[in-house]
Amino acid sequence: MALTKKVMGVVAAIALVLTTVLTFAFKADKNVNNKAGKTLASLWYEYDNVGPRTSASSYNIVATQPSNDGEASEFCPETGEVCLIKAPEGTSGHPATFSPTLQTEINTAVSSDTETANVKLRAD
Repeated sequence: MALTKKVMGVVAAIALVLTTVLTFAFKADKNVNNKAGKTLASLWYEYDNVGPRTSASSYNIVATQPSNDGEASEFCPETGEVCLIKAPEGTSGHPATFSPTLQTEINTAVSSDTETANVKLRAD
């Protein structure tokens, strides 16, 4: 009888430990999910007119961000090609690495001389 109580106690303890371990082993880590699913803010960056126009390192963050699309279009009155691009926030004042889609959008805007929501051209 005493042996049965000891066995039941050990079984109950093992069941409690297993339940606890399994509960936390399969619980999603909220910090990992937030980092992976984080949406980066898109900001305006000005082209330096030196580097390749499809390279994020050729753009510097605009200190005073245009408040709307119209303000962004009026930002660069000088003659040139690409003026501003709207891209996901990167580091050190540059945008994140450009996606192939944004690179194509930049090239298309320049070749067609037509601004897009993410690419603003200098006035000719």
